[in-house]
Amino acid sequence: MPTDPYDEESGPPIDVSEELQKNYLFTHHHPVYWDDLLFTLNKRIPGIRTMKVTQAHIAKRFIQEGLGVSFLPHSIVRRELIEGRLMQPHFDLFELPTVSTYILVKKKGELEEEFINQISNYYFR
Repeated sequence: MPTDPYDEESGPPIDVSEELQKNYLFTHHHPVYWDDLLFTLNKRIPGIRTMKVTQAHIAKRFIQEGLGVSFLPHSIVRRELIEGRLMQPHFDLFELPTVSTYILVKKKGELEEEFINQISNYYFR
């Protein structure tokens, strides 16, 4: 979600249900989880307004501009969260979906193993 003017210690708790009802939810920028996620959200939170945005970087930009909210894989928003350009509120309404990342290599030698370790340490620590 977009940032707010508070810091983590002094800000009021964020009601994710309220945020999802008052903002547009940008959807379908990731091919795996949206159908199931929307089904579960609509059962729990009535009145969600959605907008299809087929590219994650566009969804991130819209969120930064305060135009809505979304569910994005952590690996996609890692930098924006660290730099304070996006916020990740606590979500405990239900278990969120997970997304797998695969690296396919023709052979797995020392160089490929080092690359896999660096990617894993950067995105998935």
